[in-house]
Amino acid sequence: MFRITRKADYAVFILSYLARRADEEGRDALVSAQELASFSALNKSLVANLLKDLTRAGFLGSVRGARGGYRLARTAREISLAQILQAVEGPFTFVECAGERISATEPVGGEIDHESCNLNGLCQSKGPLLVLHLRIQQMLEQLTLAELAGIEGTPQFP
Repeated sequence: MFRITRKADYAVFILSYLARRADEEGRDALVSAQELASFSALNKSLVANLLKDLTRAGFLGSVRGARGGYRLARTAREISLAQILQAVEGPFTFVECAGERISATEPVGGEIDHESCNLNGLCQSKGPLLVLHLRIQQMLEQLTLAELAGIEGTPQFP
């Protein structure tokens, strides 16, 4: 079953909180690790580690000092769910034959790592599953942090 991990869910929560604060108070609004931990009832070390990962990935900027904290480094419209999941969990792969080299911009049958699968020559579902992989990837890329945070209304899907 495809699931978003708890770690990724917490990362989306943290980024959504920071996006809402930026929307309400301006882009320079800072939020401390302690504030996030208190508000979310998450362990402060878990929050600190996620903030470090999200900063390293380029989603957040940090300001040191007593009045320091974290803020979005980019607008919430510029950050996709696919980027967040990639930063926290690594490349999205719905099926093994999609490998890490396929992206939503490549056509089905493009550069795909079929050699990692023992059923390569026998599998009739490979094509349809790759189509599913691409569609999920496209949805993840189209869903922005602004939508996840409720800043731009409800996400729209066909």
